[in-house]
This record gives sequence, structure tokens and C-alpha cells, in this order.
Amino acid sequence: MSNNFTPSTFRPTSAGAAVSTAGFGAQTYWISLTAPGALTSTGGARYLIGKAPVATTSNGVLLPLNWTEIVRVGPGEQLSAVSNDGVAGTLVVVELS
Repeated sequence: MSNNFTPSTFRPTSAGAAVSTAGFGAQTYWISLTAPGALTSTGGARYLIGKAPVATTSNGVLLPLNWTEIVRVGPGEQLSAVSNDGVAGTLVVVELS
């Protein structure tokens, strides 16, 4: 099995609206998530994974700024993310296969 490192960046908005990725590839079972930024007490991103998920600040998993997480996903599932503190940020998603 070869690793397919395909980084993509998307930006949860400061308006509190969730953004979502397209479905993950047929050979993708793991993703790497990183939310780079200046540390604050409430900063980070909230995310959900599934079929057509919609992350909110009350239902999403918290990813603090500058942490990297490896998360199991299924082919075709999507990632939805929203800013935890209402400040626009960046979320880097890398599909690992």
C-alpha cells in the first residue's frame, strides 16, 4: 500500500457557518488534520466526519490550534468544520491511504 499525501486547505469562516470537504477517495481510510494559528484560549476548529455532516461549536470535536490529529474515515465520507471561537481560520486536511 502506498501513501497518498494530498493536502487540501479550507477555511472555516468567522460567521459560524460550517464548511465541508468533498467525499474522501475510495482508498482513503485515515486523514491528518491540523489547524495552524496563533494560540488563544478558545481558538481552534470543531469538526465532524460522516455522510453530509454539519459541524457546530456545540456538536463538533475540538481540534486546538497547532495540534495534528490522525482520524479514521471511510471512503466517501466527508469532513465538516467550523471555527471554535468565531475567528476565521485554516484547516489543513491530508488524505492518508
